[in-house]
Amino acid sequence: MKKLIEEDEQLIMNILEAEEMYSLKQLECKKEAVESQIRETEVLMNTSKSLMQEPNTLTFLQHAKAHGLGKDPISPASSWCSMAKDNAESAKFKTVENLVEELSSTISCHLPRMWKYFRNVTFNPYTAHPKLKVSQNKMEVRWSKQPLQHSDNSERFDSQYSVLAENSLTAGRHYWEVLVYDKPYWLIGIAYASMPRKGGKNLNFTNLGMNKVSWCVYHSNGQYLACHDSQETVLSVQGKLDKLGVWVDIDNQVLSFYNADTLTQLHSFSVQYLEEVYPVFNPCIDVNEKNCQPFTLFHL
Repeated sequence: MKKLIEEDEQLIMNILEAEEMYSLKQLECKKEAVESQIRETEVLMNTSKSLMQEPNTLTFLQHAKAHGLGKDPISPASSWCSMAKDNAESAKFKTVENLVEELSSTISCHLPRMWKYFRNVTFNPYTAHPKLKVSQNKMEVRWSKQPLQHSDNSERFDSQYSVLAENSLTAGRHYWEVLVYDKPYWLIGIAYASMPRKGGKNLNFTNLGMNKVSWCVYHSNGQYLACHDSQETVLSVQGKLDKLGVWVDIDNQVLSFYNADTLTQLHSFSVQYLEEVYPVFNPCIDVNEKNCQPFTLFHL
C-alpha cells in the first residue's frame, strides 16, 4: 500500500506539472487572441474617426455598413476576465484534489485508475492527409489551406483529413488525452490498421466512425456524437469539454471516452479487437478561421 501511495504521489505531481505547462500555453494562445481583438478595435476606432469627417450622409452610412460599425463589440477586457476565470476554475485540479482526499478509495480500485495506464501518444506524419501539418515533436496537428509537400505512400490518408498515431495497440490497457479546447469540429477515435485510407467510389467508407473498423466521438458546434458503422449516438456532455480522454482495454474488449478533466465517462463501446488498432484523429477543415486550432496531445 505504501508503494502504491508513493507511485500515486509521483503520478499526481507529474499531472500537475503537465497541467501547469499546458495551462501556460493556453494562456499564451488566449493572450494572442486578446491582442488581436485590441488591434481590430484600434482599426475600427481609426476608421470611425475618419468617417466622422465625411460630410456626405449617404456616403457615411455606406462606409459604416461596409465596415460593420454600429454592432456591439466584444470587450477584450471582459473576454480576458472570462478566460482567466475559466482557467482558474480548472476542473482538472479539483479532480486531483478529490483523488488525493480519497486515496484509499483509489487504491481499493473504486475509481478507474486510468492514469496508471497513461500513454504518451504521438502523431505519425507518414499517415497524415496532405493538408495536415504535424509539428516536429509530433504532438500537434492542424489543417493547412495549402497541401504540404508529402511523399505519397500506401499509409497516407488522401480522402479524409485524418492522421494515425505512431502507437499501435495489440494487448493490455491504454489511456491518452487530447486537448480540443475551442475547436468547433473534430473527430477522435481508434481504427483497425486495415481501415481504408485512400479515396474511391464510396468515400464514406473511409470516414472515421462510418464503417465497421473504426469508432469515434464527433464534435460539431457543441453537439457530441459517438459513431460506429454509420450508427450515431447523441452524448450528454455537461459544460465545456477541453480535453478528451480515450480508454482502450483490449483484454476486456472495451473502448471508452471521458471528459479528461472530471473523469466523467461520455460513452463506452464494446469492441472485438480482432487486429491491432491505432488512435486516429481528424481535426476537420477550417472555415473562416473558426476551426484553425490544432489538436494537441497531452503528455506527462
